[in-house]
Amino acid sequence: MGGKVQSYLFQPFRENKYYQRLERRKGKKYTLPLIVIIPLILFAAIYGYRSWREEEVSYLEQTLEDEVSRTTFEKAPPIEPPPIEFPHIHAPPIETLSIIEGEIGKSGTLYDALIRENVPYKIIGIIISHLKPLVDFQKCHREDRFTLGINDDGVLVKFSYQSGPLDIYEIQRENDRYRAHKKEIQVDRYIVKICGKIRSSLFEAINEIKEQDQLAIDFTDIFAWEIDFYKDLQVGDQFKILVEKIFKGEEFIHYGKILAAEYRASSRVYRGFYFEGDNGKGDYFDEKGYSLRKAFIRSPLQYSRISSGFSHSRRHPILGGLHPHYGIDYAAPKGTPIWSVAEGVIVEKGRNQAYGWYLVIRHPNGYKTYYGHLSKFAKGIRKGTRVEQKQIIGYVGSTGLATGPHLDYRLKRNDQYRNPLKEKFPEGIPVQKQDLERYMESKKTFLNILEEDSFTKNVM
Repeated sequence: MGGKVQSYLFQPFRENKYYQRLERRKGKKYTLPLIVIIPLILFAAIYGYRSWREEEVSYLEQTLEDEVSRTTFEKAPPIEPPPIEFPHIHAPPIETLSIIEGEIGKSGTLYDALIRENVPYKIIGIIISHLKPLVDFQKCHREDRFTLGINDDGVLVKFSYQSGPLDIYEIQRENDRYRAHKKEIQVDRYIVKICGKIRSSLFEAINEIKEQDQLAIDFTDIFAWEIDFYKDLQVGDQFKILVEKIFKGEEFIHYGKILAAEYRASSRVYRGFYFEGDNGKGDYFDEKGYSLRKAFIRSPLQYSRISSGFSHSRRHPILGGLHPHYGIDYAAPKGTPIWSVAEGVIVEKGRNQAYGWYLVIRHPNGYKTYYGHLSKFAKGIRKGTRVEQKQIIGYVGSTGLATGPHLDYRLKRNDQYRNPLKEKFPEGIPVQKQDLERYMESKKTFLNILEEDSFTKNVM
């Protein structure tokens, strides 16, 4: 009521125009200062609050540092871990060995070499008995080496015998027993093609291309029934050999099988290919599939020259006059081995004035061969002995009527003398029918390699 009366009492003044003008001037007078003062007040309030917070935090940090500095810490006693108990282990004592090394040397046998190194007889007996099933002691070489270890009790612990890069035999003691074995050696096998040309002999041609004599021997063995390598070779003849080479790392060890071979003479080309049938037996065959291994080989020895040929009439160098000579005289150094040209049985062994020491061998299909002027016979050769093709039967000499060491070789068929150099012997046994197709495929592969100029080496 009072408010309304007051409002009513002052109403006349508010409606007065002078009063209203005065009120408007009053509003304008205070508006500008307020716009300036309010922000300043807010800024001052914020700044003051931040300063207060910083001082408060600084104070708390200082108080904490003072408390820490007044506090003393005592070092805790070290904690000792409980002792660990290990089980008692009985380690075997380290065995010391006396090592003995040596080589066969001039003694010629392993037994004598071990005696020379003062090896006890009991240990020698152990070595010989355990190696006997593995090693042919009759073929020991002077450069063969051995090593054995003996402990302090005089007991053999280990033994090693090396007769070649790949032939290492070992004996080891295990649980008071001995075990012997041949050590396995890792090797690499390559197939290599070798080509050459004849200038004087096959051996010289092989050596010219930095290959070894064994390759020439293996090559001649393939064509021994086709080519007389001491008579038929001509300067300019060419040969190709596809052969396995065995390496131990970078070291060449030996040749493996000859897989294919070719000899190109002026009048004919001879080829041979290795093949194994279903029966597991391997041999060399010609391009038609016939075995190169015929009943007779071309010559019975490695000779220097033919000093006298087959003739119905020739002047005898000792008796004079004209006499038939139904054989071939092969000149060779005394002691050169002589082999049987074919399988057969010795039917005569003896000596006469003209022929000296001699042998006669009977072969299948009515053939007989004669070998005269021998210096001695091979071991085990006697009448009735069966001999194999190319088995050594005697040695070159000059017994009987002879002017120098040579072999007088003769051939009979059905009791008629034949010229050994011209005789046509039966063909070899052919590849079995069930293997023929596989052989032809194998032959084709090898033949392509022989004719391929770019082929040099292949890894098996």
